[in-house]
Amino acid sequence: MENPALVAYLRKHLKRFGADALRDKLIEEGVPEEAVEEAITQTLRGRSRGRKVLPLLLLAALVGIALLWLSLERKEEPRQIPPQNRASLSTSPSGAFGKVFMGHYGYVLQLPEAYRTLSEFKDLQKTREVVYIFPEGTDPANLLNEGLYAALRILKLEVSPRETVRGKVTADSLRAIVFSSFAQQKPAPVSRDINVSGLPGFLISTTAPYSQVRAFLVGTRVIYILTGSTEQGIFNEVLSSLHEVSQEPFAGSP
Repeated sequence: MENPALVAYLRKHLKRFGADALRDKLIEEGVPEEAVEEAITQTLRGRSRGRKVLPLLLLAALVGIALLWLSLERKEEPRQIPPQNRASLSTSPSGAFGKVFMGHYGYVLQLPEAYRTLSEFKDLQKTREVVYIFPEGTDPANLLNEGLYAALRILKLEVSPRETVRGKVTADSLRAIVFSSFAQQKPAPVSRDINVSGLPGFLISTTAPYSQVRAFLVGTRVIYILTGSTEQGIFNEVLSSLHEVSQEPFAGSP
């Protein structure tokens, strides 16, 4: 089955970089070989094959994008969040909807009434921020089990820098890698473009092994990924409230 996002990515870069280099690198970074070959076949129809060498910057960007996506997709066994990694962030009243959450990277969210947050970093360098958003009284042990998010009304926000030592993650490159990872999934995911507070992105909804929706947003300096069980209610309210207010980390943030 043709992957429109992957074909669009190849069409954009094929003439400049060549099919062989793009094929080898996409396969190397985990894109299924069948999906790559089919996308290249679709792209090459009516076009000549380019043979240019892929610049180091693009190679690095592909590596960074793949590592980011693979790390987000890695399944973990349920575990307790170590107390030293927990950070209940300061919040302040903000109308009937709830409280204001101030994230590490200079963004804010408005929380639902009677909701709390726990945050931690997924790496020793403290660059990958993960924020769990959940009703008061939720057992923290359940925050890591995404299969329980529907029943417990839990959301998870992951925030990672766009700029890495391997290059900068762009909206187009992120879309191509994310969509290719779902190429073989049945039933096929449902997706659509979104824009939140001026930040471009897209939504992906899946039904297997359980219902889940993810919003991907490309910010000024970071990528936001909000995970929930359905594109309704609290998910939409929290997502629509996200906006960037600072280019520097908030003082006192984890």
